[in-house]
Amino acid sequence: MMKQSHKNSNIKIQLACIFFAFFMWVYVMSDLDPIDTRDITSVSISVSNLDELEKNNLTLSPNQELKANVQIKGRRSVIAKKVKLGIKLQAILENIQVGSNEAKIVMSGDNTDLSYTITPSNISLSIEEKQGKSEKIQIKSIGSLAENYYIDNIKLSKDNIYVSGPSSLIEKINKVEVELDLANNSKDFSKLTKVKVLDSENHEIDGLNIDDSDVIVTVTLKKEKIVPIKLNIQNDDSLNISQVSINPETIKIQGKASRIDSITQIETKKIISSELSNNSEMLVELDLPSDIYSDVKQVSLMASIKNVESSKKYEFDYKKEEIQVLSNDNNYNISIPENIKLTLYSDDTDIKKEDINLYIDVATINENRVDIKYKTDKSVKSLEIVPEYIEVTAKENVETNQNQPKQ
Repeated sequence: MMKQSHKNSNIKIQLACIFFAFFMWVYVMSDLDPIDTRDITSVSISVSNLDELEKNNLTLSPNQELKANVQIKGRRSVIAKKVKLGIKLQAILENIQVGSNEAKIVMSGDNTDLSYTITPSNISLSIEEKQGKSEKIQIKSIGSLAENYYIDNIKLSKDNIYVSGPSSLIEKINKVEVELDLANNSKDFSKLTKVKVLDSENHEIDGLNIDDSDVIVTVTLKKEKIVPIKLNIQNDDSLNISQVSINPETIKIQGKASRIDSITQIETKKIISSELSNNSEMLVELDLPSDIYSDVKQVSLMASIKNVESSKKYEFDYKKEEIQVLSNDNNYNISIPENIKLTLYSDDTDIKKEDINLYIDVATINENRVDIKYKTDKSVKSLEIVPEYIEVTAKENVETNQNQPKQ
């Protein structure tokens, strides 16, 4: 009987110990991990069934405030874990229609050990039709090309883009454009450029979907410069042409840079002197190369003309030794032809060959050639020298070419 009583006493002590231990655990846990409340403001709200909107060709109206405040209550450790994972709110739409729709807001995820309150608990969402349209891409140039260069052609990788989104935003579209930065370019170039959708005040519209929002802009350039016009008159020996004037005297030409750099003048098409009338205006076509462009296609010509048929014609032949060379500093090789022919008309009846001296002035070299000129005290109505000019080559260039190894 004593043993049974002692055994019962031990059980009571063990139970008391267990109860005391549990009580202490609850006490410690409540002290270390107490019940807490956390207020979280401006939590973003996602709409859970956007796919249903898409199926019905609907979309959320832009610029809606999809945020709410959340108060969470639970163990401090549980709240900390929830906050770390992120508070996620969802608005659940039902019976969707165009216009205002009331949606309940819930907190997603496992909330077993928590209680929460969302303020507001419901949100009004504006729904509108989704629309789309194709827009032509315009180009806005900024900056400037290098001097004397201009744009010959601009090509986009695509001319139109498709823009979609809420009908209220589609209605605001005024234009679609890309900015082209010319940036002092002097060569053809290509750039990947972002497409911008703009409203009537040139503000970019956010919230639209753009197919291929980047396009490649390819630009080809040409060069321009101003050159003089040279008359190409063929004299038929019956007229004395003087005081010839043309209008304009210069033109602006355009073309590939390498080609433009090689051109120093533009000639007119051949004019026969017998076709000219004294002091009468005549339009003459320009002889423009096929790869050179100009807004000016013809010039106005006016000349003072005298009939020289009553004058005496003289013809003299000169050998190359008879041509005087001026300003030669031995830096040039001068290829004077063996024979030079001079034809002139004059009222004088006693002109001799020695009355007319032919010469070249090296100081007047232009484009590796120099004109043959004359000096005389006699009266000359018309004079022609054939050839009109001779070739002149710098010696250093010749020596350099001779020293280069043969290919």
